[in-house]
Amino acid sequence: MKYFLPFVALVVLLSFSTVEQDKGLAKVNQYSSMYIYVDSKPIDDYDIVGVVKARVGITGVSYKDLRDKLLIKAKKMYPHADGIILRMGSSGSVSYGDAIKFKD
Repeated sequence: MKYFLPFVALVVLLSFSTVEQDKGLAKVNQYSSMYIYVDSKPIDDYDIVGVVKARVGITGVSYKDLRDKLLIKAKKMYPHADGIILRMGSSGSVSYGDAIKFKD
């Protein structure tokens, strides 16, 4: 009985302690049924099933156009992929997309 009150006090103190939130977590957008990661990587384990690339012209192209181009290629070449990790290039260079499949 003499240990009961300190135990209860400890439980109450621990239940009110603050848990630090991970500010790096985010909800990922999905386009054409694929998860899109830009300058980031999934938390869950995954395998890279293939790589697609698209050249950016000297005049440049919008992010949306480039994303859509890489998505179309990834879905065509790797239809079972769950998502894509985009590595965007600058004007006059190549942008890449790593098609990924999440591990079960």
